[in-house]
Amino acid sequence: MDYKRKKTTQPFWGTSENPIGKYEVYMGDGIVNKYAIVISRDTNSLGNINEAIKNVLGPKGYTTFAATPTPPKGSVKKHVKPTTANIKEMLRDVRADSDDEIVLYATGKIRKEVALELRSLEYGKRIVIADSKTARDIA
Repeated sequence: MDYKRKKTTQPFWGTSENPIGKYEVYMGDGIVNKYAIVISRDTNSLGNINEAIKNVLGPKGYTTFAATPTPPKGSVKKHVKPTTANIKEMLRDVRADSDDEIVLYATGKIRKEVALELRSLEYGKRIVIADSKTARDIA
């Protein structure tokens, strides 16, 4: 079967560069890509995050995006400091569609606008790893 990327426009929260508030979403292309999004404002969690990236996400073929106070060890496609603006910008680089797999690994308090962005990502399968402060916001 020939899968073609079908473009559609979905509502987005908008930015200064995009005041209308639209972004492009692609329907499933038949190729399952794996993305991991790691968010932590807490430096106490960095050891666990480093272990997860090095021993689980990397070897399993996940493209990892991280928002942490310091860059994690291991292969990360993009690292930003964990501010709301930086996280929202980083999430724009996640090009997931409706048949991709996403792992959300979050610790500490997540701001409401970031939680809404995380919940609005396209995915086929989503795995959420979060502590009690975060789980209810992004699940």
